[in-house]
Amino acid sequence: MRSRTLALALAGILAISASACDGGDSNNTGGNGGSGGQTTASTGGSGGTGGSGGTGGSTGGATTGGSGGASTGGGGTGGSTAAEMVLTSPVIEEGATYPPEYTCAGKNISPELTWTPGPAGTMSYAVVFTDKSNGLIHSAIWDISKDSLGLPTNVEKTQNPANVPGAKQAKAYDGQTFGYLGPCPGGNLHTYEMKLYAIDTAMLPVIGVPAKESVADVAMEHALATATLTATSNAKP
Repeated sequence: MRSRTLALALAGILAISASACDGGDSNNTGGNGGSGGQTTASTGGSGGTGGSGGTGGSTGGATTGGSGGASTGGGGTGGSTAAEMVLTSPVIEEGATYPPEYTCAGKNISPELTWTPGPAGTMSYAVVFTDKSNGLIHSAIWDISKDSLGLPTNVEKTQNPANVPGAKQAKAYDGQTFGYLGPCPGGNLHTYEMKLYAIDTAMLPVIGVPAKESVADVAMEHALATATLTATSNAKP
């Protein structure tokens, strides 16, 4: 009887041991599933400035390298507009007083003028001298060569001055003198303006011996650009 009891107890222990071993095999089999952890698709980062994409993840995934950045450079800054034409003189300062030499109190000769080139399409220049205080046009010279960048001192007082080849002059405000006659307001302070015109034709379409006023009107009609130099005077003979 005692022997039978021992045999049954031994059989129970062996059964428990077998059951535990089977559970261990299941756990081991389940553990094999962990090797798939690297299969997630990895996407590389996009390039910041057109650089190459990142490298995709490894091991069996549908790896895709990141696309290069489609970086586009900003548009260039537009070019600046052409500089405005500028009229100056080495003897007359903007807003200052006319030196007596260029007025009726002195030699009454025309001052030297200089200017920057006119815009594209300029074929000639014209200069009109006006007393802005009373609207009286003193003189006008036109058909100045497009290659000229100024007028000399003391332009000849003739209809076709030799020291400005090709140019023409109207009679001054006295109705007799061709060319420049300077400020002469008789002691009253007046403002005077030299106005430069960049003209779109080599010869202004004026007829015969035009008045200085008509030259000013036609010059304005054909002007591509203008520039002014203004000064004051109270000169008297």
